[in-house]
Amino acid sequence: MLPRLAQICTKYIHNYLNSANVLSVLLVAHAHNATELCVLCIDFICLNEAQVVCSQEWEQFRKLTDPSLLVEFGNMVRDFKQ
Repeated sequence: MLPRLAQICTKYIHNYLNSANVLSVLLVAHAHNATELCVLCIDFICLNEAQVVCSQEWEQFRKLTDPSLLVEFGNMVRDFKQ
């Protein structure tokens, strides 16, 4: 039952991803090992890179996020683009 609930939540959250919330959602998804949601966030970031990278949220994300986590997310983006 719990995996089904996770799928429902992932689908719901995916429908509301935007450049203002995708980085926060990515952090929460990573913290809760929600792999599918992480992938959806990385997909969104790659498809909307210019908009996400130019946002205030991106600046806060870069300043406040652990450097090792930034590297991990960067690797995920790199893998997605290949």
